[in-house]
Amino acid sequence: MEPKILVGCPTYDGKEYCLEEYIEGLYSLSYKNFDICLVDNSKKGGYFRKLKGIAEKWNSEMDGEFNILKQGHNSSEPKKRIVDGRNLIRDLALKKNYDFFLSLEQDVIPPKDFIQRLLERNQKVISGTYFNLVPELNSLVILAYFYRSEEDRLAEKTTTLGIADLAPSRVIENLRATGIGCMLIKNEVLREIEFRFVEGNNAFDDWWFCTDALGKGYSISLDTGMLCKHLYKPWVTEKKIQSNQ
Repeated sequence: MEPKILVGCPTYDGKEYCLEEYIEGLYSLSYKNFDICLVDNSKKGGYFRKLKGIAEKWNSEMDGEFNILKQGHNSSEPKKRIVDGRNLIRDLALKKNYDFFLSLEQDVIPPKDFIQRLLERNQKVISGTYFNLVPELNSLVILAYFYRSEEDRLAEKTTTLGIADLAPSRVIENLRATGIGCMLIKNEVLREIEFRFVEGNNAFDDWWFCTDALGKGYSISLDTGMLCKHLYKPWVTEKKIQSNQ
């Protein structure tokens, strides 16, 4: 029997610019044994109603179940709201005993064969590959980090994977961390690790999740051949790039 997957992420109305392409990406996935859960933490209710309409259409057309949860806008710290929303999805994944949770952020669009490809890799924590904008460097970087040496590991000095590291297409294991934007996580890992927020620290919950997974003895892996599209809100990207020129 094919593994049952729960796909989803926390979201809010600021991500509306990429909603249409995200939903199209979900429709195009060739693997079909999955359900969806999005958790909306917008201040106002308009985005939630829009998401509900999309979910109702999906549920009338597709076999999988599309759930929309409303999360209270109860924290002034965005990273805390993200963690709370992700843990709501985790709770659902554990309650309904999904085999895997695919953390797929709303601005990350995977290839059509993304799920079956990662399943074939037989890893407990594995991410696809995507880039992120770093305004300070005025460049894109791969969201995957490793230690060059034992000395670096002891000093907690990480290095980002470079473009040359992506070829040939393969799985890279034992990374320090990857982004959680397109990460497939096995049920047994979810049962041991809750997503968390560390107040006063700049790191997001993907860093802490990888930290905790490593602490439990799991490998953090990356499929270099599963390159995902990462959508940026144009005005944010242009403004930050221009400020660094």
